[in-house]
Amino acid sequence: MKRIISLVVASILILSLITGCASGDSVMTVNGESVPVGEATFVLRELEAMYESQYGPTIWEQGYEGKTFDEIAKEAALDSLSRLHISALIAKERGIELTDEEMATIDTRIDEYLLTKSEEVLKEDGISLENVKMIFVNNALGEKLMDLELEGFIVNEEELTLSLQSDLSYQQILKYGYDGVLEQVQAQHILIANKNEDGTDKEGALELAQEVLAKVTAGDDFTELVETYSEDPGKIENNGIYTFYQGEMVPEFDAAAFSMENGEISDLVVSDFGYHIIKKMDHIYPSEEEIMSVKEYEGYIKDQYARNQKQGEFDQLFEVWKEEYTVDINQKVWDKVVTTNKK
Repeated sequence: MKRIISLVVASILILSLITGCASGDSVMTVNGESVPVGEATFVLRELEAMYESQYGPTIWEQGYEGKTFDEIAKEAALDSLSRLHISALIAKERGIELTDEEMATIDTRIDEYLLTKSEEVLKEDGISLENVKMIFVNNALGEKLMDLELEGFIVNEEELTLSLQSDLSYQQILKYGYDGVLEQVQAQHILIANKNEDGTDKEGALELAQEVLAKVTAGDDFTELVETYSEDPGKIENNGIYTFYQGEMVPEFDAAAFSMENGEISDLVVSDFGYHIIKKMDHIYPSEEEIMSVKEYEGYIKDQYARNQKQGEFDQLFEVWKEEYTVDINQKVWDKVVTTNKK
């Protein structure tokens, strides 16, 4: 739920990681001011991780409009970095500065970031802490510029509603509530498939499921019955035991498991996979702190969509402003930079 470096990622569709140069080498200049390649490496590392989390690592094996994604990534990286630095320059020219409190917030965010990726790992990628801090500082300057230029901006509520309707996380919060969205159930189950591999009905499936249920009711060991009868592939690794949030399982399984008492065994539950016999083992409830974090996240989602609208307005202003700034690429340094896919 950490704040996204929104100014950096705006307008970027596909990005990758670059390495191969010292952190102080200049990859470009913006109105004569040098931009070290270490900053590029940091930005691209984070964006690559974000992009792959959404679309998967195989994206680098594909192409788009006659270009490889490696080529597209490098073009997008230059655009992203120049945008970041131009916005910061405009902010400084207009007398915008960061307060001591804002600088302290940046230091805190960097400390939080270093909990997930050590300084040693950054150094291996040619990224210095100075590079990291400059990205955060320039981004903050750009955001202050946007807020100043668009003071009094009014959010389009209809557009905001449409955005929230398509946001899975937000809709899950609405559906299950602040506490329900974090509730988990641990359950063990026996699956008797009702379809053959070719999709035809499996003869005798219902009768077998009823027979196994009778054994469960008679007190036979549930785990042994899982081993003997269950056709769930996962039983090999977990003995048919799963821990899951609401909405993660097929609806019929989900509804049964969350409505049962701990230790209770279900009747036959029918889903597209077949007949389930569920033994509920535990119901895990979130802490008050976790519930509060969901409430905060709900607000964060709304704020981000509202800010995206504001960002769109700012983008139009930026397209005009950037014409007054000169960006020179150090092609010699840039050519040495390779994406992870090319290493």
